[in-house]
Amino acid sequence: MKMQAVVDRWRNERHPIEDAWIRRMGPVHFGNVNFRGLIAFGVERYSDALLQKPAGIRRSATN
Repeated sequence: MKMQAVVDRWRNERHPIEDAWIRRMGPVHFGNVNFRGLIAFGVERYSDALLQKPAGIRRSATN
């Protein structure tokens, strides 16, 4: 919404802005933007410390 507000303001001020440029600069263009709120970490190395497991079952940190 803030990006649209800037675009609208620029157009009202007669600042030259092209639709093709806006399509390229939008945040959906970038794959590193996390829109779902999910973050993935490689925690397998630390599973013994993070997860409670039944006694006698341990997983090696090298697996």
